[in-house]
Amino acid sequence: MTKLEKEQLYLDCCASWNIDKKPLMEDTQFEALKEDLTFDGSMVMMMSRQEIQFMVAKNRYCHAMPIDLGLSLSHACAHYLLTNPDITKGTHS
Repeated sequence: MTKLEKEQLYLDCCASWNIDKKPLMEDTQFEALKEDLTFDGSMVMMMSRQEIQFMVAKNRYCHAMPIDLGLSLSHACAHYLLTNPDITKGTHS
């Protein structure tokens, strides 16, 4: 599994747990995934909760999946955009 695939799986697991209220994998598998990503130097592991919520919402939107539009998610998106102004200019890495 590539680093990108692991990162996507991590985000999918976060979305499934926080939005759909069901786990995609066992706790031990999730912990192993987190360890792999940390060892690989993944930036996903450095993201705040709000950044993860933003990425989950973006990924779900791109795949035409339902997005939980609760206050916490909309607040997370607004917070992320306000703290990362370059993202709207296409210069954020």
